[in-house]
Amino acid sequence: MFLDIDPRREPPVTLAESADFDSLSVLVRAEPQTVRLPDVLLGWGEFDGTHVWLSTQRLEDELGDHFGSDLTWRERFTAMLDYALAQGWFDESGLSVRAHCRWQSL
Repeated sequence: MFLDIDPRREPPVTLAESADFDSLSVLVRAEPQTVRLPDVLLGWGEFDGTHVWLSTQRLEDELGDHFGSDLTWRERFTAMLDYALAQGWFDESGLSVRAHCRWQSL
């Protein structure tokens, strides 16, 4: 799954490929100098200049909305987060997971 950010769109942030629990990244459809990620990411996480630290609660909420009453996603989501934890990809609070940020020129 990945966070798809396009500042020309409303809302500018969507969760894409929600059923893919084998990867987690952020795709920004803009040049780095044309978008202020901290402003766009409100409620989703924080940008540290290289990576985005995504709120696991926000991801869980979005996935719950996407899958509705089908709760089969929850086990795969937990496994994804367990893997990230084992790799050291959580912040000190344990509430945010690190995601690679890719920039795509338009």
